[in-house]
Amino acid sequence: MYHRSYSLIFEEENLKKNNNKQKKNIFYKFEKINNKNIFCFCSFIDSIIYPDNNILIKKINYIDTSCLFSNSIPETSISYIITQIMSLEFIDKENIDAIILYVINLLNKLNKKGFYLNRINCQKTIFILIVLACKIIEDYTCDINIWSTFTNVPLQEIKKMEFTILTLLDFNLEINISYQKALNIYKSLYF
Repeated sequence: MYHRSYSLIFEEENLKKNNNKQKKNIFYKFEKINNKNIFCFCSFIDSIIYPDNNILIKKINYIDTSCLFSNSIPETSISYIITQIMSLEFIDKENIDAIILYVINLLNKLNKKGFYLNRINCQKTIFILIVLACKIIEDYTCDINIWSTFTNVPLQEIKKMEFTILTLLDFNLEINISYQKALNIYKSLYF
């Protein structure tokens, strides 16, 4: 394990909200990971992000999704965000493949509802999908307060984003996937 100064998501946005007040440095433990699967997952997410940021659908079936959109295109790449989240010490490294598979399937469900990733909503959306996947897959999930502390995202913002995603998914996080489909997703990501 090693220590690193950590300020993860929406740093630019939070600095703007706080009138550019200097953020305090907090040190957290990270597990050093060198996982080919995370790299492949990051590449996959990069490949499905809709390139046109001008098309912003902030309401889907009367559900306000604006909390999932950043004020501007974040400077931090989605690959960096995913890698940092997956390296948090409280995520069981044995479950990373299952978390990735779950996030992909939740993204597929969101696409069927008309919600697509673009550069402005991808970081917040992927973050919340990983949080939800961890809640489903991990034996011992961490409290949402811990996610807030580790990511420097305000607790109320996480709750609002989580509620929005759950509402879009009709509070149905069940994934019905055959072994063959899971194997096909796995092969398409990693081979």
